[in-house]
Amino acid sequence: RKRSAIFYPSWATVLSQYGEFTAAVDICIEYAAWDEISSLILNSSLQLIQSGQISKLHAAFSHLPIGFVDSNPDLLFWCGVCETSLGRPEAREHLSLAYSLYRDQDNVIGMAIAWRAVVDTIWLSWEGLDELASWIAEYDARAAQEYQTLPEPFQIGLMMSRFGVLSFWSPEHPQLRQLEKSVAKHARTPMPVQERTLLFVKMLYHFTYGTGNRSETDFYLNVMRTLVQQSPASPLDRILLENYEAAYQYCFAGSPDACYAHVDKALEIGDESGISVWQSVSLTHALYMALGQGDLPRAQEYLSHFKQTIGLKNSMHVAFDELFSGWFAMLEGRHSSALGHVNSGLILLERNPVPTIRNLFLGGRAALLIQQRNWQDAWAVLAKIRRFARAARSNTFEIMVRLLQANCCLKRGRLWAAKAFLQRASDIGVAQNIFVCPWLAPDQLPGLIGFALESNINRGYFSRWVSLYSLAVPAGYAARNRWPWHIRVRTLGCFEITVDDQLQETHGRAHKRPLEILGVLITAGSKGVSQIGLTGELWPDKSEQKGRSNLNTNLARLRSLLGQSDSVISREARVYLNPAICWVDSWELQSGAEVVGQLDVDQLTVLESLYQGAYSVPDTDTGAEVMRRSALANRYLRVATSLGLALRAGADYGRAIDIYREVLEKFGPDESIYCDLM
Repeated sequence: RKRSAIFYPSWATVLSQYGEFTAAVDICIEYAAWDEISSLILNSSLQLIQSGQISKLHAAFSHLPIGFVDSNPDLLFWCGVCETSLGRPEAREHLSLAYSLYRDQDNVIGMAIAWRAVVDTIWLSWEGLDELASWIAEYDARAAQEYQTLPEPFQIGLMMSRFGVLSFWSPEHPQLRQLEKSVAKHARTPMPVQERTLLFVKMLYHFTYGTGNRSETDFYLNVMRTLVQQSPASPLDRILLENYEAAYQYCFAGSPDACYAHVDKALEIGDESGISVWQSVSLTHALYMALGQGDLPRAQEYLSHFKQTIGLKNSMHVAFDELFSGWFAMLEGRHSSALGHVNSGLILLERNPVPTIRNLFLGGRAALLIQQRNWQDAWAVLAKIRRFARAARSNTFEIMVRLLQANCCLKRGRLWAAKAFLQRASDIGVAQNIFVCPWLAPDQLPGLIGFALESNINRGYFSRWVSLYSLAVPAGYAARNRWPWHIRVRTLGCFEITVDDQLQETHGRAHKRPLEILGVLITAGSKGVSQIGLTGELWPDKSEQKGRSNLNTNLARLRSLLGQSDSVISREARVYLNPAICWVDSWELQSGAEVVGQLDVDQLTVLESLYQGAYSVPDTDTGAEVMRRSALANRYLRVATSLGLALRAGADYGRAIDIYREVLEKFGPDESIYCDLM
């Protein structure tokens, strides 16, 4: 044993060099060689953290005697960094103690790296946010003298961390814009990959959730993708990339499935590597997206995961729980409960006043006050958020305020003001490709977006909202023909199918049966037909089982042709075309003619313009389309006659004459029309 004791240091060193860190530590433990374990930790910490072997590093620290670490600032620093990655609450305490010891030793480099680690830990863990002001003051007190003597890489690192913490904690800070420019200058400066990744993370947070600037986000995200793909990326780097891919989808691209996929991948990498510090952030991205989409089942799933993962360890965690619970309650229509959650969260935030999060809560309060028709209080809250949005240069909050203001004005009947706010929101949204408004519930969106479309406000932008959020046309919406329907089918004068403004091919053998089914469904109307009746009509010589199989195959082809899985619905033994996403001109004429006496001249004009000729669908030889053709012709005559009378009553004789002439061109001589014309 004495002979072994002579050689154990070299054995441990060799094992560590060959990647056997745990075995090397075990040898040192056997001989109670605590100084050797310390050396192994200090030499291997960076490599172990970057390679995702954090649990091994943490285990090595756990073997050191109590108090051994507390007197060594280098050990305290790496212990705190390790604990930060694992999401352990004692990380900030160890890093703060390391900073104090470095300061006592006048170790300026040590102070610099410890300061960065402390503020980054607070930012990541949401713990100790009330201490950020003192840490920023500590930095400012030393920046002009001690830190100016540091080598440039250390100064750049300090500037990056200060920029990151101000962007999060004080986005209205007067120095933030200049810091943003200074940090951006170093985006192409040679630096270690890990440092460059941290730079991009801070810039990405600033340009996604901070200012909502898509072009800058595109640049930093593309470079970060390249870095991760070209070099052997650490688990932490991959987690960071997946997180900001998810944030990008939420803030700009609006793809729920892509956002959830990135979040799930980040959580998976975190579970495999033991890096849990980013899990709360990952789940926050997913919750924003699910709640914004009104996807309650998925939101409930992620909310449960959020509570289990973070354990609600501090007031910020509890505040976020109140935020998501309130948002969830609002979507369920429990507005009083939702307002209670939001107000509770705001009280919790008094200890940790993070302006971005606070104003997100205020957005919830304003939206719920609007729901309760408390206009004065809602407007006062929106004014506060507006001031923050301007000071922080936040496009995301600016759009949220403008849309909530528009919704408030629309509900109050102040249409001119609603149009102005919608125009301003769309100007920013088009420039930055932003399609999010956290507290505008999906059931409120259709009416607001419909009003924007009806008012001809940036049609392309607001049509994208309809597509991204799968918005259904509002009940009683007058301008239905102007709604950006996913699917449009024309049957009057011609048979055409348009999907997302693209004309679809309707010729060829492959489309024959699916189009025949579509024709039957259109003729049957929005209530559809029975599956048995449809199979009997199209395959009368087939058995019931074979007919059902043929029907299912051709329904799948029809859905593929229409470009959406829920375009044709089979439910309770019936098949029907989904009226929520499919617009059919003959259906519009049919429903409009039934209430013709309640329509004004503009509405009658729209209905009259629908009829471009006789009803035409793929022939199924059933005779039902013949009856529908006759019925639609009669309804058109009723609409045209009513429109002519309305125009004559308004002394618009020129347009009335044109209408009567159109009727004669479409149907030939008609005595009653001639009488009206004369």
